[in-house]
Amino acid sequence: MTWGFVAVAGATLVSSAVGSNQAEIASRGQQQAATDSMDMQERMFNQQLDLLDPYRQAGLQGLESLGGVAGRPLDRNAELAQYYQSPEFAQMSGVARNQQLASAEATGGLGSTSTGNALASIAPQLGQSYLAQRSAQQQDTYNQLTGLANIGLSGAGAQASYAGNYGSNTANTLNQSAAQQAQARVANGNMWGNAIGSIAGAGFNYFNQPTTGGVV
Repeated sequence: MTWGFVAVAGATLVSSAVGSNQAEIASRGQQQAATDSMDMQERMFNQQLDLLDPYRQAGLQGLESLGGVAGRPLDRNAELAQYYQSPEFAQMSGVARNQQLASAEATGGLGSTSTGNALASIAPQLGQSYLAQRSAQQQDTYNQLTGLANIGLSGAGAQASYAGNYGSNTANTLNQSAAQQAQARVANGNMWGNAIGSIAGAGFNYFNQPTTGGVV
């Protein structure tokens, strides 16, 4: 009967050892799964950053150039002075002058005051037209750079969103892995505790059972 108790105790310990080993294997598998999950999340996060980075870079360039345009208002006097010295003004004013003189000659008003006033207004009119064009060009440049800056803002915002999701998902994975490991350790401890308790109970019952005579 003593050997029967030993056999029961041995079987209980072997069963607990096998169960503990399986629990350890399962725990390592869960840890590896968590590591693989975080590696995949990191690869996806880096890929998303790479795809969005050209937009962020374009926006950064647009923002840097935008500061120069916004901080440099049109110098009308300098623009006019440069324009009046340009070949473009010489050509356009010459064409306008010739047309005005030809019209005045055809109508007999070549020496009239109105003809003189018309000739005198050629330069101011051309100058104002040129300033309007330059203002429109500057506004168009500003709008284009603002568009680039907005593209960069969207790209940077998406990157920030992906970074937040990546951090949250990684934290969740780590928490789940830690919880699973803790549960495995508790279950493993309970398994051995139950085994020892079973052996102790069996031993108590064995050594305290009443004898019916004879040698045990």
